[in-house]
Amino acid sequence: MIKWYRNLIDKVLNEKPYFGIGYREGKYKAMIFLPPLVLLFAVILGLAVFFSNFKSYQRSWRAKMNTNEIVVRCDSSIQGDSIKIEWKNSFPPAKVVFYNGEQADVNINKRGYNYFTVSYLGQKIGTYEQFKSDYWSYHKYEFLIKMDSSDTPQSALQIEGKYHKCKLAAE
Repeated sequence: MIKWYRNLIDKVLNEKPYFGIGYREGKYKAMIFLPPLVLLFAVILGLAVFFSNFKSYQRSWRAKMNTNEIVVRCDSSIQGDSIKIEWKNSFPPAKVVFYNGEQADVNINKRGYNYFTVSYLGQKIGTYEQFKSDYWSYHKYEFLIKMDSSDTPQSALQIEGKYHKCKLAAE
């Protein structure tokens, strides 16, 4: 293909017009300059599409890699299957993120205020508020649930990760 293109350039530069002034020369010049222009246009268009979608692609990829983790540790007197944790961001509705002893497949990567409500046997035992300023940072939420001396379930929250502020006392 390059040899054909080189021969075409030689014809344009060396041969005289065929059917009148500039007819053949104009035809060959169009054939010479059109493929590189089409290629350049395709490259520019491809780069524009790539960069317009890159941020959303990067966001979804990083969100999959940095999904926050919820860990529940409880006493032997607590039934792990009866623990339910709901998460709510600044905007409703609340989503169940821990139920029947397992973390649900819910994306809890949101910045802003995060509210966690811990329930045991249908009874609310704690509400926690956390402000997360960075969407991308990974957090590990560790809920500690135990029975106190009067057989009342108590909960506490420890957070591992950067940029976290949390009210650790249950309300």
